[in-house]
Formats: sequence, structure tokens, C-alpha cells
Amino acid sequence: MVKQAPSFDGSSLDMPPVFCPIDIDALRRVEVVPSLQETPTITLAAAVELACTIAAGGAQRAALATAATRWFGKTELWRKMTAWLIDGVRPTRPIDETSAPLSELWPIENEEDVAGTGWRLFQDRFRRTATRHGFSSSLGAALSRALAEMADNIYQHAGGGRGLAVFHFAEKLVSWGVADLGQGVLRSLQSSARWIHLENASDALKAVWYGAATSRQGATSGDGFRQVERSLAALNGHLRFRTGDAVLELAGSGATLTPTARTNPPLVGLQVAATCALGGPRGNLLTIRNA
Repeated sequence: MVKQAPSFDGSSLDMPPVFCPIDIDALRRVEVVPSLQETPTITLAAAVELACTIAAGGAQRAALATAATRWFGKTELWRKMTAWLIDGVRPTRPIDETSAPLSELWPIENEEDVAGTGWRLFQDRFRRTATRHGFSSSLGAALSRALAEMADNIYQHAGGGRGLAVFHFAEKLVSWGVADLGQGVLRSLQSSARWIHLENASDALKAVWYGAATSRQGATSGDGFRQVERSLAALNGHLRFRTGDAVLELAGSGATLTPTARTNPPLVGLQVAATCALGGPRGNLLTIRNA
């Protein structure tokens, strides 16, 4: 099941054993980062949003960075995420670029990062890992295309900001995400005359999802996330988009994705996360404990 309410309100020391994105929303609302009675784990989507929160700066940055290092500093994927987003240190590519890693982070900063040979090899590794964890080759390819669509949108909307694509697998479970620290969807779309009327981040997210909005020069619409929808709707998939102060979540069941919109504390850029599972909705709580 998808968590629908924060696990804590910022006034209690009873923090969640598993951090989900909605818990990161709650962390951004409090002035003092609470202590923990036990070391938590964190989902990939939550890790991406927490890393972006720290990298974006603000009054909480130092306290959040210290706490997150204490909570998740032993997790390699977390260390790579923060090293790239905060310090600009690109992760080392796998020695064997034809491997099938359990998890991998790919930095996005320029067109080569989403169009070059290295990016294609990253997608190949995603597909290879998918087939080794219970996904058919055709499904692995479809999910890889969905990831590529998401990453391309991140590059298009970032406006030069640092971004990433990342995945993590378990048996018949996968989580992946893309994120950037750029200008956000609203400002990006407003650069196009067709979408300059958009007034807020929530409208911008809805325009991208429902209206195939794009800021690409010469394009009136984009295929955008249609591939994502086709790939995840029948896989108990869960999608989370957030930009500015807006969140759009879509939960898959059968052949449809049911949307839920909400507001949250503002954060720069665009963060998109997806999870899916073969045979059940467990993928929503896949953590990166061993990544």
C-alpha cells in the first residue's frame, strides 16, 4: 500500500522505520530535525528527494545533511547521490559496462548524458538487471524506455541544473527515479507561448501528464510520460512527480493509473519516482538498505 499520511508530525521522536517521500515532505516542514531511536531505512524515491532537499540548501541543510549521513551514510547509493548533487562528483562507471548491477546512479548534466553511448549502456544494464530479477526481456525493455522518457524530460526541464537517473532492483521488484535541481516544470513550460498561461506548479504537472505539455522548441506536444503510463499501469505501479510546491501521485491497478494531487513544502527542480512489482504492490516499499 502507498503511504497516504506522514509517519510523524515533526514534534515526536517516534520517526518511521522506513522513510517514504511523504516523510521527507514532513521533514521539510519542521525547524528542528528530530532525533531517532533506531536507524531507519529509506525508499529510493525518498532518498532522491532528501538528497535534493539537502543539495538545494536552506536553513535546514546542515542539520539534515548531518542526520542523513548518520542514518544512511553506510549506503553506497546514498553516498553517490549526495556526492553528485551536492559536490558535483560524478560516480565511477562500472568496470564491466556489460554487467547487471543491483543498483546504479547515472549523472545528468548535458545532452550527451541522455543521448550518448554511456547512456545507452546504462539502459542496457537496467534491462539486463531486470531480466535477472524476474522481469521478461520485453517488459524490461518497456521499463527501460519509460526510464529514458523520464530522464529526457528531466534534461529538457532542468534548464542547466544538475540531475540524475537511478535504479534499484530486488526479485520481481524495481524502483527508479530521475531528478534535477533546475528551474522546475512551471518555469520551463512558461518559456513556450502555448503554456505561458500556467499559473502554478500544480497546473504545470497536470499539463505535462494530461496535456503532453513540452517546452521543446518547435514541438506542440510531447509523448512525455505516455510510455511510463503504458509500462506501469498493469504492474501495480506507483508514480510520484513533484516540482515547486506540487505533488502528483498515480497508483496503478489493472489497466489504469489513479491520480492524487497535493501540495507540499517547495523544492527546486523536478523529481520523478516509479516503483512496480510483479504479482503485488510491494515495490512501493523497496528500500536501498543494501544498495
